[in-house]
Amino acid sequence: MASTSRSKPRRRHRRVKVRWGRLLMVVAVLYIVVSCIGVEVRILAARRNMAEIERQIRIEQARAELLQSEIAYRDTAEYIELVARRELGLIKTGEVPVMMGVSR
Repeated sequence: MASTSRSKPRRRHRRVKVRWGRLLMVVAVLYIVVSCIGVEVRILAARRNMAEIERQIRIEQARAELLQSEIAYRDTAEYIELVARRELGLIKTGEVPVMMGVSR
């Protein structure tokens, strides 16, 4: 058999030339981008945490104000008289004691 058919020309495989400088630059840029994203995620988490702490501070400040007003009220003569009447059963001079629920 004669080889009358044309044979396909052989393809030469081009060897890819690695440009190390560019590869190193791409790797460095990717590293910087990933690092920046990580920092941003941590910043956002810290801001959320800070907002929660500030909310808790406002709640505790309101509670402290409420407790301060209660302390101030308990230092008044009105409160002391109320406790003396209700819990100790004391009466003022000239008042007639009334005992509820006591039968003669």
